[in-house]
Amino acid sequence: LREIVTPSFNRNEANPEKRNFPRAAAAEENIIAILLQHQDLIPFTAEKLSKEKMVTSLNRRIYSIILDAHSEGREFDFSYISQFLSPAETGYIVTLQNSDKGDKNAKAVLIDCIKILENENNAKLLNSSKDAPNEEWADNLMNIIKNKTKGNL
Repeated sequence: LREIVTPSFNRNEANPEKRNFPRAAAAEENIIAILLQHQDLIPFTAEKLSKEKMVTSLNRRIYSIILDAHSEGREFDFSYISQFLSPAETGYIVTLQNSDKGDKNAKAVLIDCIKILENENNAKLLNSSKDAPNEEWADNLMNIIKNKTKGNL
């Protein structure tokens, strides 16, 4: 009965995919929190991390909203983003905004989190390639090797 009167929003309710991808979701949360707190890092992040690399759909949607708002020259605020999110999702993003994830060495943490997402995407790519034809599997492996040698990972 208490939940009906005072519903609580926690991250796991807003982003249920977090259970399936805990490491990627944590990296995504750090990225979003940093971008909310350090909007000057949005262009750097947009250059290094495409929207498609976000693993969980909620964080991908939030990241897309942030990038789109920035590319349109909009200053990010909750009145803008809340029109695209449910109350639970808005509570989730407020929690990220108020976290201390971006307090120290924001750019270094951001770079580490981007690397984690690249690794997670490469792992997903290899797992999805298990049943692929040999040529497709070899192409995927070559792309991973190329990214690693470029220093992208």
